[in-house]
Amino acid sequence: MIDIITHRIIDMIPSREYNDVKNWLKSFPNLKVVSRDGSITYSSAIGDAHPNTIQVSDRFHLLKNLTSYCNDYLVKVLKVNVNIKSISNVKEEGLEVASKSIKNKKLALKEKFEKMNTLLLGDNSKTRVCKLLNMDIRTFEKLCSMSDEEMESQFQNKAMLKHEEKVARKQDKIDQAREMFKNGFSIRSIAKEMKLDRRTIKAYLDPNCSPVHASYGQKKEGILNPYLKEINTYIKKGYTALAIYEILEALIYATGKGKEFKC
Repeated sequence: MIDIITHRIIDMIPSREYNDVKNWLKSFPNLKVVSRDGSITYSSAIGDAHPNTIQVSDRFHLLKNLTSYCNDYLVKVLKVNVNIKSISNVKEEGLEVASKSIKNKKLALKEKFEKMNTLLLGDNSKTRVCKLLNMDIRTFEKLCSMSDEEMESQFQNKAMLKHEEKVARKQDKIDQAREMFKNGFSIRSIAKEMKLDRRTIKAYLDPNCSPVHASYGQKKEGILNPYLKEINTYIKKGYTALAIYEILEALIYATGKGKEFKC
């Protein structure tokens, strides 16, 4: 608890439990405005301890939520491609590069690497490839100099970080649901508050529930997986993407798997 005028700490409580927070707040009868984060427990404890007190979001979470909502709104409203009118001397090629650059901005590093190899096979210059993929020239040179083992490790680390972030977000939801249930909220009210299905809340309350998805680590086979060795061999020999495609197409149709390849 901090004095809003002097910004000095008045008191601290080593607990987030509903009853502890409520009783602690009751020891301060003159509270009129309370700034807090998004905790449901804090909201309930403040409301029960001081029903007439005004609750406001703290500055950090207010700005964080505002930024998030603005970002979601812009993504929803603005189109990826912007039509430029009444501007002369704009080369068509420049517009094409800009459009592709915007589309490729959100690609994962592994996807950019795969597209990079395809573009290089098409006789594109290093500068053009970087512009098309919205990639820094230093990243381009780093990827070109990396060994197969280093690239595999790099891509795996990126995927692991993304997975860990996803698991952490899910664990936060599980903890929130369990905390609310512990404080007397029904499954229905928890589902309504968290905007989740009641079956999901029931799963979160199960002691055996894990934030890690059951299928994590199980790699799905792609239709080109049996031919990766041949593809890599042709790439090292300098074959273009079209030439490799035609070779594989003939090979796969010859073995009676043409429909699978065309999917």
